[in-house]
Amino acid sequence: MQTLPEFFSQKYSPNTDQARALESLHDFLHSDRRCFLLKVYAGTGKIFLTKGLTQYIQHMGLSPVLLAPTWRVARILSEKTGLHASTIHKGIYNLAKLDKIEINKNDKVSYKFCYEDRPSNQISGGCISSMKRP
Repeated sequence: MQTLPEFFSQKYSPNTDQARALESLHDFLHSDRRCFLLKVYAGTGKIFLTKGLTQYIQHMGLSPVLLAPTWRVARILSEKTGLHASTIHKGIYNLAKLDKIEINKNDKVSYKFCYEDRPSNQISGGCISSMKRP
């Protein structure tokens, strides 16, 4: 099987820094590490690398999932990669199964919202609390 840098270079022309990032990404994909953090300035090609990375992941027979911190970034990722992208929160929380629990304590009303996690992730369900004064 081709390495990520070889696969990427057949379709695109990465610059030196991008080629270095591709080597690091390839090493990460073939390791037992669970987290890869790419810290670079705006306009250095993160989405460009993401497009090639998602194509490589598909070439390996896997299905990439694109999650972004905001809808704006998710929309840009989707436009540039041709794949569906959503926000991180939509990807990990199943808000269709949201339970609202009202708690009355000392003349104060508060609410607890409990949700189930999506089955495809490793995060368990939880609760988000909010307080409303009477």
